[in-house]
Amino acid sequence: MNERRLLHLALAIFVCRAVIAAFIIPPWQGPDEPPHYVMAEQVARGAIGDPPVKAQLEAQVLRSMAAHDWWRPYGLATPNPVPTSFSQEPDHLGTGAMVHPVYYRIAGGVLRMSGAGTLDGRYLVLRLLSSGLSMLTIVMAYAGTRLLFDRMTASIVVFLAAFHPQFLLTALSTTPDALANAFGALVWWQAARVFVYGSADAAVVTAAAAIAATLTKRNAVPLLAVSGLVAMICVWRRLSTRVAVAIIAAGCVVLLVVAVWFVRSPAEWVAQLRYQWYTALFQNPAARDFSLRRFTTFTLGLLDSSWLVAGWLRFPAPSWWLTTVRVLTIASFAGVGRALVRKPNLRAALWLAIGVAAPMVLAAVANGLMTGSAPQGRYLFVVAAPMALLFWIGLAEWWPASMDHLAAPAVIALLFLLDLSGWITTILPAYA
Repeated sequence: MNERRLLHLALAIFVCRAVIAAFIIPPWQGPDEPPHYVMAEQVARGAIGDPPVKAQLEAQVLRSMAAHDWWRPYGLATPNPVPTSFSQEPDHLGTGAMVHPVYYRIAGGVLRMSGAGTLDGRYLVLRLLSSGLSMLTIVMAYAGTRLLFDRMTASIVVFLAAFHPQFLLTALSTTPDALANAFGALVWWQAARVFVYGSADAAVVTAAAAIAATLTKRNAVPLLAVSGLVAMICVWRRLSTRVAVAIIAAGCVVLLVVAVWFVRSPAEWVAQLRYQWYTALFQNPAARDFSLRRFTTFTLGLLDSSWLVAGWLRFPAPSWWLTTVRVLTIASFAGVGRALVRKPNLRAALWLAIGVAAPMVLAAVANGLMTGSAPQGRYLFVVAAPMALLFWIGLAEWWPASMDHLAAPAVIALLFLLDLSGWITTILPAYA
């Protein structure tokens, strides 16, 4: 089968799964969907910060949540009377704020152009937007990986996304995640272009995508560091070694100066931001409660929830299922180290993938440990493409290269079985 057909097959599988899932998973079950929807609707109506409009929207959403039995997966009865404000459900709902401006502007614009009249219809529009962005993520993941590796490797990456249960749950949520993931895939694709061609325009697109991702979802901040890495690769590829070293050194000096200014600036807004960051990261009780056991527990929780923990961490997959993916992931991690030693021809491309993925993983772990937040593996989907690539490359180290043509369909079949069993044991009992 040629490359285009393989990609089309992966996308068709993803669409079929998304359609089936949309009939099974009720509206509003994704993380913070209600406040995200209300913010997008305020943008669509040109009523940002308008209290009466916000109150009206919250009441409408809460009535829809009651109609779709939203409280049942929490083990609660639908309140009677139904709340009229998110503030009446402080344990389950936030009030929303304009902290994800790029997503809200895009989602609001889509709602404004959609013409859908009912609330459920407009919710469906945003579900379709997230699903479409997730398909775009898969396409860009393929494009970036194919520039660096062969057809088989790129195909495994997209089939991993097509059969990935947690990625699908994210694709059905009316939240900023799907847009941030698409920007992350764009960063990966353009980073590959810089690596292969030394393309200056790709470096600029990488920086723009990283900034857009950060303004879409705050957990995408590590992509800014990735864009800096890509810029250095571009400079190195296009200029002589001496000039490249001088430019990179000058850039590091500029960053140092900015960091010193940030630490010492008397400006009030900088001082407030500095205080907020310092308080959140260093004065939080969780930051002082570090232990190896807590680190291990959080990291395994991050790994588990990046594969399948439905209902915003309420419905984990069975222990045997999670043990299986833990073993596979640890084996792939060890295999990547083995590939770096044994395959010098792949070493540079693998280091690029690690350079794109590692800042996101390290930031997710560090942030969780320092702030005491729960591990949410969906945050890692911003770098889903390089992580899927490393997963396959690592696994492929444990059999002879001559067996790849047999191992690749076997791995895809295993992903299918894991997805199917995840639906049977976790998602269907939670929502059906």
